[in-house]
Amino acid sequence: MLYIINTDYFMCSYILQSLKDNKNIKLITYRKKKLSLLVKVKRYLRSFWFNTKGLWTTLFYFSDFLQEISEIEENDRVLFFSLENLKDLRILDKEIKAKSKSVFLWNPVASGCRNMYSKLEYRYFMHRINMRVFTFDPEDAAFYRFNLINQVYRYPADMLPKSNNDTPKSVFYIGKEKNRSRLLANYAQIFKDAGLLLNWYILKDKHTKEQNVLSDLYHDTPLKYDTVLLMIQESDCMFEILQKGQSGATLRTIEAMFFKKKLLTNNSSIKDVDFYDPNNILIVSEKTTSEDVRVFINKPYVPVSKDIEEKYDIRNWINQFVE
Repeated sequence: MLYIINTDYFMCSYILQSLKDNKNIKLITYRKKKLSLLVKVKRYLRSFWFNTKGLWTTLFYFSDFLQEISEIEENDRVLFFSLENLKDLRILDKEIKAKSKSVFLWNPVASGCRNMYSKLEYRYFMHRINMRVFTFDPEDAAFYRFNLINQVYRYPADMLPKSNNDTPKSVFYIGKEKNRSRLLANYAQIFKDAGLLLNWYILKDKHTKEQNVLSDLYHDTPLKYDTVLLMIQESDCMFEILQKGQSGATLRTIEAMFFKKKLLTNNSSIKDVDFYDPNNILIVSEKTTSEDVRVFINKPYVPVSKDIEEKYDIRNWINQFVE
């Protein structure tokens, strides 16, 4: 049996739902309790110093979760899917009997490790747990000496055509502001000059400094993913801006492939993925002009081969952890 321990995150639920009928796979949702300062100290001690099984675990985790992981046998396999916290992984490594354990890091390590010391600490201790560590990020794979694996998604349940093919072409973008308003405003003007409508949803945070050109695109509340999927399907192309320190194919990139949408991205490493085609993907930078975008958007879309698509579907991707 393969046990997939995944975080309580809507994208995990969406993607892993494709596996719910697989009798050889059991999904376990990980949720941890809110911890007081004293309990955080105990969690640190339990992670790095004490190996006694069961010690203080009821302080960190809910009883139903502990019951589910207690049923995992020595010959079972375990995959931690998007569970990246070093302390939790060290504790759960001690608690779970299975000999074969793996972890898939679904975020760049830089998103959780802000300085070089924490990055080196993460690398040191991740190599001292009884798990194989996988990442989709080539730079993380090289620096942390983790196993490189392709990104993962699932085939959309319903593929709806655009409601009106005669409308002007539009570009989809969604993301947190993260002090990127000025950069987004620059690209917004380029895309508008190229004749694209902006189907954008910018989620504000406490540091947001709004730009006039984006005034109607800021929002205070996140969207449900069902709505995001509808926005993608209604758009002609998609736009993404990578976080600093990130490389490799993001979820937005894979969404574009599965929904057969063109992609505008600042990810220069995208040329290295097996589905890259300059007809479908344009790498943008401060030198990109509206004419570059106009020429790109008017090129015909080149379908990605089914064999390549299937590599990124969860139902095939998961086989690497079953055997």
